[in-house]
Amino acid sequence: MRRSIPFVAAVVGLGLTLTACGGNSGTETTTTKAPEATTTSEAPKFSGELTFWVDEERIKDFPGVASDFEAEFGVKVNLVQKANADMKTDFLAQAPTGKGPDLIVGAHDWVGELVANGAAAPVQLEDTSGLSAGALTAFSSEGQLYGVPYAVENIALIRNNELVKETPETLDEVIAQNDETKAKYPLVVQQGKDGDAYHLNPLMTSFGISILATDADGGYIGEEGISGTGGDAWATWLAEQGKKGWLSPDIDGQVATDAFKNGETPYIITGPWNVVGGEGRFAESGMDVSVLPIPSAGGETARPFAGYQGIYVSAESANKVAANAFVSYIARGDVQTKLYKEGGRIPVASEAAAAVDDELLKGFAIAGQDAVAAPGLAEMDSIWGNWGKTQVAIISGKAANPTDAWAELGTQINDLFKK
Repeated sequence: MRRSIPFVAAVVGLGLTLTACGGNSGTETTTTKAPEATTTSEAPKFSGELTFWVDEERIKDFPGVASDFEAEFGVKVNLVQKANADMKTDFLAQAPTGKGPDLIVGAHDWVGELVANGAAAPVQLEDTSGLSAGALTAFSSEGQLYGVPYAVENIALIRNNELVKETPETLDEVIAQNDETKAKYPLVVQQGKDGDAYHLNPLMTSFGISILATDADGGYIGEEGISGTGGDAWATWLAEQGKKGWLSPDIDGQVATDAFKNGETPYIITGPWNVVGGEGRFAESGMDVSVLPIPSAGGETARPFAGYQGIYVSAESANKVAANAFVSYIARGDVQTKLYKEGGRIPVASEAAAAVDDELLKGFAIAGQDAVAAPGLAEMDSIWGNWGKTQVAIISGKAANPTDAWAELGTQINDLFKK
């Protein structure tokens, strides 16, 4: 029997009241019973087609799901590969014209910008009980859901077991371990000339700070959260590690992964996209690796960003009913299980998450237990760039005074929210 997406079937039965008046007999009312609504296990059928933009990393994950949806609901889903670097920009440009796609795959932290520009439509899910609360919150703006999450990923500490067998508890101890290992680098964290705030965030949070302040419920607010003694300590630590040479703008993503593959370092901080699930990744290359929680550099818990992946519906889609049916379909546990088996990404539906059997992905799930969702406010588009550049200026020594440079970043963030 085919399963169907839950739909609200409002059948209004109007009792037909017949009034007969005669002599002294008074008023007699007869009510006919409304016919009972019938139910069927058949999924409702829709019409038309949907265009779905998917990036180069995920395009291989969706053909089976799209085909199954067409068989069940009668709507063809045309998958169009779009470069991830261009996805959001092109969608923002085309959505208002009605010429863009009906659906796009994207990160949860796009929600602020998409909503602010009127590009994403609200989505309606009748049953959200099977999805993690954190994932639903991440795709929401002012209490309204704007995307349906299907996967989550975070970074972790990856160990080359051929170089070291045990990992100390703190990052300082991890670095000191190289006195015996004598690898080229004690650890690599990608940066590049513009910096990479995403990969340094867990180390930064271990100093007790967050890029944005939070309210009593843990939600981000429009105010910097990086100042104070924790911020000063973080800036000072960055400068010290830059002088040691292992943390450097010369180490971009490619240099970092090559160094790890070539045995030049026992550790790398990275995500599952480099570790498992595809040709050329560490596991598929035959490396013996372990996935571990990121050690603290500042004494408090290191908290990586949880990056939720999901699907948005265009506000100008000509077939919103079918588009909403598709994202509702994606929310199903059995569908997310299929996506996990195709793409190797940790699902957010509890039914599917329970089916994860890959030990390396389980390691990422454990490493992400203290993860926090990346902020989805529209202003983050500017903050990411300034954040990365400030950190790399401190690391490289171009910032004459690390703590002053860090304080200036806090001022820039606050100024963004005053506009």
